Amino acid sequence: MKTPPRSDPLREGAARPKRVYNVLMDTFPTRVRVTASRVSDHVDDVRLRTGDSIAVGHRNQQYPEFVWCATEDGHHGWAPEECLEMRGPRSAVALSDYAAAHLTVSRGETLEALEQIGSWVFCRNASGRSGWVHIDALEEAGEDSGGVSTGDRPSRVRVVRSHITSDPHPVRFARGDVLSIGHHDQQWRSYVWCTDQSGNAGWAPESYLEMSGAHEATGLRDYDATELTVGPGELLEVLEEAGGWLRCRSSGGHEGWIPGDVVEPA
Repeated sequence: MKTPPRSDPLREGAARPKRVYNVLMDTFPTRVRVTASRVSDHVDDVRLRTGDSIAVGHRNQQYPEFVWCATEDGHHGWAPEECLEMRGPRSAVALSDYAAAHLTVSRGETLEALEQIGSWVFCRNASGRSGWVHIDALEEAGEDSGGVSTGDRPSRVRVVRSHITSDPHPVRFARGDVLSIGHHDQQWRSYVWCTDQSGNAGWAPESYLEMSGAHEATGLRDYDATELTVGPGELLEVLEEAGGWLRCRSSGGHEGWIPGDVVEPA
């Protein structure tokens, strides 16, 4: 969410915007599919506990259901006004627990939608991690959706441009492994630089990690960054997709990652 250009002070006793449900979200929980990858850049999200005293600022001009808040421990950010009980022009008490964390998601991923406030949907991924996702990155998923999805990618693809792996020591981790985390990839924004317990470094989808510090994370699932060397005309089976990359299996049984832009539907 972007900070609005001008303040819009809250008035004590002013009517609150009602919770708005998009037609996509008729009942909760429901299942949704990610149509566009999103990477959370929130590192110090505001969190509220029932009964917390909150300093309240202006309303978000783009998302009027949210107001700017600051907690007693110094954290600040946007929170739904319906979670607050105003006690003065600039003060409130939290009526319920709330965490402003956004969820990093990859295109094709299937999520469980738990609630919606305005244009934001609170979702939980297959690894149990929860956070907010903007509704324009979601669509309703079929009843049979589950596990790792390849979105609208076909199950088989044909290579149209060669891809040669140049990393002899790809990063690998298992669920629960602790990793050192660096910067985001400038081209593939849903990937972060990480170093595994063996000292191997490379890119990994941020959605496969749970941040436990500014430069530390825990693996949410097994991951092997090995890439697949392929040539034009080769047919591959798509196993999963993460942030524009596909993990594929060749006719010879070899598995690895390739960029999604080097293949076409078979």
